[in-house]
Amino acid sequence: MKNAFNLLLAGSCLLALSCSKDDDPDPPSGDVALVKTQVIGFEQSGTPDLTVNYFYDGQRRLTRSLFSSGDSITLEYLSGQIIERSYSGPFLYSEVTYFLGTTGLVDSSARSDGQLLTGVSYDGDGYRVELREYDGGNALVSRHVHSYTGGNEVASYSYGHNGSLDYSQANAYDTGHPNSLGHAAQGQAYLGKSSANVNTQVVRTDHSANQSVTYRYEYDYDSGGRIATVRTFIDLNLSATQHFSYY
Repeated sequence: MKNAFNLLLAGSCLLALSCSKDDDPDPPSGDVALVKTQVIGFEQSGTPDLTVNYFYDGQRRLTRSLFSSGDSITLEYLSGQIIERSYSGPFLYSEVTYFLGTTGLVDSSARSDGQLLTGVSYDGDGYRVELREYDGGNALVSRHVHSYTGGNEVASYSYGHNGSLDYSQANAYDTGHPNSLGHAAQGQAYLGKSSANVNTQVVRTDHSANQSVTYRYEYDYDSGGRIATVRTFIDLNLSATQHFSYY
């Protein structure tokens, strides 16, 4: 649950990675369309396109993310907790247990190697407002604070263990278009509410280096008004293109 910034952070969603399999049944219908596939094209790096397939259970919860790279992530739902396992091919390389609070949202997590623990806080509307990370000795490693206006996350701040501001992030939105890639559309409602609208720009500042990077996002929509394509620009240069389909 690191607050690492990447191309997929603000323009879409933090969907997991893996290979492809088509024998899972379609999820039941609901008010929110679930994401079915994502194809990511990396425009500048020369990295091959990556295709992601997402699968859900009868309660519309994400169960598997399968990538064309051969990696995968699975989610097991137990009473009061969720176990996330990440695989490189057939080999398990990471396991995280998420513990749910009384509202059904994740309020803490623990990595199986004991090296990273987290605590999460939400506001009264179910938006995550703080994430704290601790090492295996329960010492604070970092703290991430989020603020919202009109149902959208407008700013976030990342602090080091000593309280110093390491990073800040300012977000802008197109309030005329709803966000069809939120947590509910990914079968991950247990992560809290997502921003209501599409994110059009992020300015991320590294305060230790006194440098800022601007990420800009452009969208195409399908006939249902859902996000079909996201183009990510870094300092005006097209960096990645994502295509989405839905169940």
